[in-house]
Amino acid sequence: MTNKRNVERKRNKDIDQKNKKRPSNKKRTVRKVRKKRKKRKFLIRRILVIVIFLFVVYSIFSGVKFLIELIPTKKIIVIDAGHGGSDPGFPSKYSKSIVEKEINLNIAKKLKENLEKKYKVHMVRTQDIKIDNYNRAKKANELKADIFISIHANSFEDPTVEGIEIFYDLEDEKVLEYGNQKQKDSKFLADFVLNSMVEESGANKRGVKKNHRIIVTRETDMPAILIETGFMSNGNEFAKLNTDLYQQKLVDGIEKGLENYFISIKDRETKTK
Repeated sequence: MTNKRNVERKRNKDIDQKNKKRPSNKKRTVRKVRKKRKKRKFLIRRILVIVIFLFVVYSIFSGVKFLIELIPTKKIIVIDAGHGGSDPGFPSKYSKSIVEKEINLNIAKKLKENLEKKYKVHMVRTQDIKIDNYNRAKKANELKADIFISIHANSFEDPTVEGIEIFYDLEDEKVLEYGNQKQKDSKFLADFVLNSMVEESGANKRGVKKNHRIIVTRETDMPAILIETGFMSNGNEFAKLNTDLYQQKLVDGIEKGLENYFISIKDRETKTK
């Protein structure tokens, strides 16, 4: 009898222990709720971390973009050495071996060397090749240039005529007053460049002149000028045009005039804001 009781007690004790180990339905429900809350909190934290990370990345990107926009981009200058190849330009009675296309290219190369320190510079031609004038203008337009400068040398039947003159596109003087900003800016640029070239070289100042027949200044979309650097028909000026020293003076004048032009344009834009 005693053994039977002991067995029953042990069995009851085991049942009690099992019941203690096994949580009630209520406790199980509470634990499930807690686990769900933990998972939800974990997911919310992860989402917040991702959102904050994306916001930081966006802020950094926006800041960098803003800083990049603050950095002034280099202006694009296209230099056109007039003539070339089978088109030699003006000859000179003072030399059979030297023709205009060579002088133009030498000056253009010196100008590129000067300007590329501050600007993005493209040459229409760097070799003795012929290029159609429409294609010269087309190249400048494709590059979305800020300025187009064509380098030439002049000639005239009167050998005493000398000096620098600059052409820009204009058919009607009224346009300067009523329209076409490109033509207005072209004249503005021509005035600055001519003044600086005369100042640097001491050459005769022949003025800024309008001409609607010049293809390279007419067909370009940006301010464009054609510089006649001097007269090959004048013995004294022809001799100077063939020296590196005088060519460099002309180039320094063009550079200075270009800088003054951009400063004036910037001041004008600041005033209109």
